[in-house]
Amino acid sequence: MKASEIVDRIEAGREEGLKEGIKSVALSMLSKNLPLDVIATCTGLSEAELSTLRKS
Repeated sequence: MKASEIVDRIEAGREEGLKEGIKSVALSMLSKNLPLDVIATCTGLSEAELSTLRKS
């Protein structure tokens, strides 16, 4: 495996971890009944994404 492939995999892992962390925070905010527009602003997720996340 080339060094560039390793770096790409590390970057992909970091991005996935960051996305999961953001979703976790959003779920916590949803559980506190914060307004969707506030959660969207804080997390960068769309209100549609938050609605889907709430249903899961």
